[in-house]
Amino acid sequence: MTRYKAFLAWCREHGIHYELNRPLAGLSWIGIGGTADILVSPHVAHLPEMLARLHACGIPHCILGKGSNVLISDAGVRGAVICTDQLTGLGVDSERFVIEAGAGTALQQIVQRAAENGFAGSEGLAGIPGTIAGAVAGNAGSFGAEIADIVQTVEMALPDGTLRSFPPVELHFGYRYADIPSGAVITSVRLQFRQSDAAGLLRRVRRFRAEKWTHQPVTDRSLGCVFKNPPGNAAGRLIEEAGCKGLRQGGIEVSPVHANFFVNRGDGSARDYLTLMHQVRDRVFAVSGIALEPEIRMVGEWRPH
Repeated sequence: MTRYKAFLAWCREHGIHYELNRPLAGLSWIGIGGTADILVSPHVAHLPEMLARLHACGIPHCILGKGSNVLISDAGVRGAVICTDQLTGLGVDSERFVIEAGAGTALQQIVQRAAENGFAGSEGLAGIPGTIAGAVAGNAGSFGAEIADIVQTVEMALPDGTLRSFPPVELHFGYRYADIPSGAVITSVRLQFRQSDAAGLLRRVRRFRAEKWTHQPVTDRSLGCVFKNPPGNAAGRLIEEAGCKGLRQGGIEVSPVHANFFVNRGDGSARDYLTLMHQVRDRVFAVSGIALEPEIRMVGEWRPH
């Protein structure tokens, strides 16, 4: 298509790596999903103009970090999938107890570096996969901590081709939620910590990681927690009480280790996953009257279910 040709010509002119009709299953933790029309991996210097080009060409886009909580449609993703693997880097300010990280930096790299430097505030996030950008976009949290607790500023590239820093108050953080402007792409995050004892923080990090290894199916292919925890309750417990543990649809199974995790047993599809979500949600509502809300993100083309 003409609009794609113009955009790809611009990518070649600026030395930006891209792939056409790229299978995405290998970029998802659960190992399912179709192809992207374009998979593009920009450096931060090119990202603002790239978004403006996509907008001008009428090409839709979405973001893909480490694919740890994103369900990719079997039908694939139309337009451009922006991969954050080039948006990495981590800087430590030991005097101000600040870490600044590129959007594609692994959250666990930040948690580990913070603890090693005696920076307190992120140890409760130990064991959560994915990138710092994904953690901010979903206000990731665990063990009583949320990423919002330590966010100082979030820099984003906007569809008009500009870069802007957002303070937390403008992101309206909520439970597993941040108000990211439509079409924006996080480029970097600045985190503010408190000074503490490195040895003690490292012990906490190890303990929290061990907790997850004990109670979650971390060695299976999954997308993490499927549903948000309702106020005052736990989605995993509600799913188990509804008799859904071990329930299977095609190649996707409700984990026998933790009921709020769906795992791929080898031949699962996005359609299997979505169908199982509906089955579990319906059973939980029938038993408890509570309507579970998805925590995972869905991208791509979806036919009516």
